[in-house]
Amino acid sequence: MFLQPELAAFGNQSLLPDVIKALEERIQALTYPEEEKEGLLYRMREAVARQRGDFIVKIIMEIASRYAQTHG
Repeated sequence: MFLQPELAAFGNQSLLPDVIKALEERIQALTYPEEEKEGLLYRMREAVARQRGDFIVKIIMEIASRYAQTHG
């Protein structure tokens, strides 16, 4: 799997739905105004829909940073 990561998905269920659900839960746990949380949700869903890996990582890092600030 390390040398050929594409083979790791062969016959396995995608982790993406679990990752998205966990991110949505982290966003909802933030103590930010609802508009900001909705904006994060929208940008995350847009990135996933467009299958933009670089943008998904950027959003995940932004969510993680905000979550760490409020729960750290």
